[in-house]
Amino acid sequence: MFLPHTRLITFLTLFACFAVGMVQRALADDVSGTLPAVFTPVSGSGWIADGAQVVIGAESKSEGIFHMAEATLSGSFIAAQASTGGTPTAITVDDATLVWTLEAATGGYRLRNNGNYVAKGKTATALKFTSSASEAIVWRISEVEGAFRLTDSKDSERFFALSLTAEGPAPHYIFGNYKNTGGCTVDLRLYRYERATLHLGGAAVMPADGTIVTLLANGLAPTAEGVTPAADYLLCNGHVAASVPAQRWRAKVRDANTLALLFPDERYLDAELQPTSTETWWTLTEGALWQENRVLRYLPSQSRFATLTTDEAAVAPGQAVAFLPVADEAQVTLADGVLTVTGGLTAVELAELDWQGAWLLDLTAAPLPLNPLPFTNRPAASNNMVLVGEAAARFVPHEWDFAVSKGTTYTLLTRATLTDRQSLRLPADIVVNSAQATYTRTLCGDGKWETLCLPFDTDLPAGFEAETLTETDEENAVFAPATSLSAGQGVLFRPTDSQVTEVTFVTKGGTLTTRTEGAFRGVYDSLVITTASPDLPYLLRADGTRFVRPAAGSTLAPFRAALRTDGTRQVRHKVTSQNQ
Repeated sequence: MFLPHTRLITFLTLFACFAVGMVQRALADDVSGTLPAVFTPVSGSGWIADGAQVVIGAESKSEGIFHMAEATLSGSFIAAQASTGGTPTAITVDDATLVWTLEAATGGYRLRNNGNYVAKGKTATALKFTSSASEAIVWRISEVEGAFRLTDSKDSERFFALSLTAEGPAPHYIFGNYKNTGGCTVDLRLYRYERATLHLGGAAVMPADGTIVTLLANGLAPTAEGVTPAADYLLCNGHVAASVPAQRWRAKVRDANTLALLFPDERYLDAELQPTSTETWWTLTEGALWQENRVLRYLPSQSRFATLTTDEAAVAPGQAVAFLPVADEAQVTLADGVLTVTGGLTAVELAELDWQGAWLLDLTAAPLPLNPLPFTNRPAASNNMVLVGEAAARFVPHEWDFAVSKGTTYTLLTRATLTDRQSLRLPADIVVNSAQATYTRTLCGDGKWETLCLPFDTDLPAGFEAETLTETDEENAVFAPATSLSAGQGVLFRPTDSQVTEVTFVTKGGTLTTRTEGAFRGVYDSLVITTASPDLPYLLRADGTRFVRPAAGSTLAPFRAALRTDGTRQVRHKVTSQNQ
């Protein structure tokens, strides 16, 4: 699926969290319907994900770049197709056999093209194609100094690599699964499909007068030296991040379809794309920029933006130009554990944010990047969350654990894997679906009673028993059996098999909440007992048989419960069920 040939106003007004979001979610398994398409080189491993579409290239010792194609040489190796055009910043691909989809599997990714997978061939180094996923090689993808290596996950000494062979009537370059890589190119280049910025057509839309803008066409933006891939700088509201290394101008609008582009020194952009003191006006029509006499057209041509004649433009279809406003400089502040971002960060800048000391990343005042990456500095064992605006929800990647949208309600967008003994703070109650949030407890391993308080409704897993408080008096805490646990409800629970050491609870739906009440009350922050505590709670003793007044300095970890009564004497755990 590709972005339709609608009027460009659809891109500029609905681009914010709608049109491109549809492209992200509904992109088909191949890009054959959108070719020719622009692919740009990638670095870092954050973009690698199930469904990513790539071109795989390798540089020969003397003859340039070759790309992996869905074709075999003499039925035993994968053919390498010489690059027919492109630059270090972008390649234009018109052959669907060059486009590969990464399909997630245990240990790495399979390579799939039009239903065929890469599998082992007849010899140790040979490769072939198969329609069976079970036969496919699972490749471990790793970054090495800006390049990538694909290693057979079941044979760490074998690499996917380019090699020269004398097989056939003339020497050929081929891809194989090599162990002896002395004469091979092991370090590969990967190019990503710029799916979000293709096939824009129709009449362009004027920017507002005075807006600072850059240009975008076929995924590329102009720089002083040439072009730069814009994908990692695009924001979901149709702007680009302020750090984009593209040229920018101030739009001076004359009428509904005529404007000038001014450099910072107030000179005009001329027909040769250079600054001039002479007033130079451009007309926007048919998705392109023209000089007033309609002789020239402003478009990217391989490694640079160029003015094309009418005849040249006629053979350059699908290269509509869009004005993208440059976002305000991003500001990042940390206060009371909330890391707040305003302005637009690039995908890389957002991924590299330092989460130290933050329980919440608030992005409600910041448009998300169009292609967000996984976070690299987010503490793994911490119950922190990401908060986004409702309009940006569709752009949240599934790799973001515990992502929530803020609208009329708060809604959990991705899975939330809650970590035991770590504080849980929520800005409000959060709507959650069945099986969307989980909590895992490591047990004492002795089969004794433990306390529990969960922030969501759940059913008791098989092999466990639980009890809820029914009444208390000055000496007794009376509990009754329970099989369904409510959010914020303190309970006692234990395994029926004392050898069990771990259990996972899964939400039934409803809301995620840290509200808790009643005499047997849960905690979601560590409860530290001090001599100054006016209302000392009772904590369950280690043997699970009695509630006792804790000594000063005692701590109750999050997701547990304490008993609070008006009595002054110790109470004991009296069970009314068979499990006494």
